[in-house]
Amino acid sequence: MRVAIHQREGSFSRGWVHRLRELGVDFDYVSAYDNDVISKLQNFDGFLWHWHQGDYRDHLIAKPLLDALGRAGKKVYPRIETSLYFDDKLAQKYLLEAIGAPLVPSYVFVDFDKAIEWARNTDYPKVFKLRGGAGSLNVKVVKNLHESSALIKRCFSRGFPLLDRVESLKDAIWRWRRDRSLDALWLVAKRTPRLWIRSKRERLLPRQLGYAYFQDFVPNAAYDDRAVVIGNRCFCIRRHCRPGDFRASGSGLVQFDKEIFPAEMIRSAFSVADAIQSQSLALDYVYRDGVPLLIETSYGFTADVYYSCQGFWTRDLEWHDLPVNPEAFIVDDFISHLETK
Repeated sequence: MRVAIHQREGSFSRGWVHRLRELGVDFDYVSAYDNDVISKLQNFDGFLWHWHQGDYRDHLIAKPLLDALGRAGKKVYPRIETSLYFDDKLAQKYLLEAIGAPLVPSYVFVDFDKAIEWARNTDYPKVFKLRGGAGSLNVKVVKNLHESSALIKRCFSRGFPLLDRVESLKDAIWRWRRDRSLDALWLVAKRTPRLWIRSKRERLLPRQLGYAYFQDFVPNAAYDDRAVVIGNRCFCIRRHCRPGDFRASGSGLVQFDKEIFPAEMIRSAFSVADAIQSQSLALDYVYRDGVPLLIETSYGFTADVYYSCQGFWTRDLEWHDLPVNPEAFIVDDFISHLETK
């Protein structure tokens, strides 16, 4: 058995390498960006690539390449079912509504007049989002018709960059105030020049325009719960909102106690992951009157925070007091499927 890995700093790839070495599985690195990637992968049984929404190259080729390999019979992670809806909140709305998942009511408009008509007749506040972006950077609370109209007009004129440089810098400053670490200070130093100078990768990311996307605002949500399903395992974290902010994603204020996560939310996470047939799925929930409602989903995430989870649930809702290692779980399932083949 031989496995290929696309290596990327900060991705699952480092953990995959460690686990494959533990299992004694032969592997090598293959770049997904190479023109001859298809021929290079002929000598491998499977291909692992944790592609990233912030890289224009991944935007261009990840889904078609992985889909093509899967159709040709190559075992891949992520399969197209796993990542088709990744970093696309519009697509997630349609998917989650179609499978009957408990989605926070969401609204998509591709016509300016219809969007404005809705804005005039809806209640406020609402939450405005771009279809892509991580860490809550492209998310805003809209308090009234004036604000929503201004956003809708921009949606159908000059649009928005996928990376909000002002919000990105504010996020870095907030992290530095929270952590007071050299790493956090370095992040501020890196992001400050980007207010005026865009990187090549940023310039090549697709501009967001031609649509408007809103969700209902769920009041009094001091946190969200993230459930991650990989195979027959579900592990959870609770992310508390930043002080004076409604957003929890990216806050770093995390709680792991297993007692705080309701069984209804865990059952819902397994149900959605099964309906999508996803190899890995992170699901973000808020609660309205105690009922868990989905905000969005993602196949990929930063793995390090989940090492502190106390264990995981299986589909029978039995708790397993075992170490949580997302990258190892992905590899174990992947190798198991290869052996079955």
